[in-house]
Amino acid sequence: TFYRNFDSKESVLKYYLDTVIKRFKIPTKFVPHTDEGYYATLVYILRAVEKNKRIIKRVLDAGLALVALDYLDEQYECLFTSVGRAPGDYMPYLYSGAVFNLVRHWVLGGCTTTAEEIAEAIFTASTGKNYAQVLLERKSENAKNANKD
Repeated sequence: TFYRNFDSKESVLKYYLDTVIKRFKIPTKFVPHTDEGYYATLVYILRAVEKNKRIIKRVLDAGLALVALDYLDEQYECLFTSVGRAPGDYMPYLYSGAVFNLVRHWVLGGCTTTAEEIAEAIFTASTGKNYAQVLLERKSENAKNANKD
């Protein structure tokens, strides 16, 4: 019945992805203005991927990986354009390719690594900081500030 409304399985997938993106909202407390917020956002997104790993695996198994990657490219193009990056900039594709490959590898591997471990790896790769060290430094700063009062 869905072929009445869609001309191909690729169209069905794009419609599904649009629906998921519209429903997927990152809680405002996770907006990545801080290291902790960035890490929390990563974990939140990775848990959503893990929750939907069966459908992601089906998309990959059906040979629709490039359709999904093209869709992700478009999403990152819009995101980067909305924050003032010039069209034609390579950054959206760097991010979409990295996210796509990471999710693909994780899902096809059965999501055996925890979302937190992957978030730490992404955090370190994208910020150059070790997340555990960031937490220790923040704890130390908080203790110093508490002693001043």
